[in-house]
Amino acid sequence: MKKSGWMMLTLVLMAVSSYGQSTNTLAVMAGYSMSAFEDQEDAAGTVPLGIQLGMMVSPNLQVGLEGNYLLGGFIWEDKDEDFKLKTTFSQTIASAYAKLFLGQGSSKPFVKGGVGYFMGDVKASYEVDGEEEDETYKIDPGIGFIVGGGINLSPNLFLEFNYNLIKRQFEDSSEEGEDEKSEKFGMNSWSVMLGYKLNL
Repeated sequence: MKKSGWMMLTLVLMAVSSYGQSTNTLAVMAGYSMSAFEDQEDAAGTVPLGIQLGMMVSPNLQVGLEGNYLLGGFIWEDKDEDFKLKTTFSQTIASAYAKLFLGQGSSKPFVKGGVGYFMGDVKASYEVDGEEEDETYKIDPGIGFIVGGGINLSPNLFLEFNYNLIKRQFEDSSEEGEDEKSEKFGMNSWSVMLGYKLNL
């Protein structure tokens, strides 16, 4: 009885291992992203770069880890005759996600949800009367959410849309003895990404 139990457990582990090896994927992504900040007057766009490590846990459900970095950040510029200001918001997201595939075949759509850790600061470059000065303002990291969807274009190529929902606040820079915190504000953004995946 013990031998048959061990044999059954071994077969199950071998099957799970074989299934996992054939359904693990590594994907690299690039595309276009735009800001959707709270009370922004103009949107800023840039190129996002991403990487996904996924595993199929059922025929239609993938879970995984993802990293996303904005190349160059979101940039706003304001200038007149004597003054120029360039503001750059950087952003890096480390997240866990799940994709639910709908339908059958290789070209099937999916919906996506995830939770992420949002990082990045803001850099302000001033130019007044020909003199330049740079300042970096720290923004507290925060936990946010990712919702989206996409479609598989081929066994290795996919198109994905993500909307990032996050509220963050500037780090406390008050003088000693004061207890003031800036208010959290929405630093939402969206992106359209083209991805290429490899089976591991």
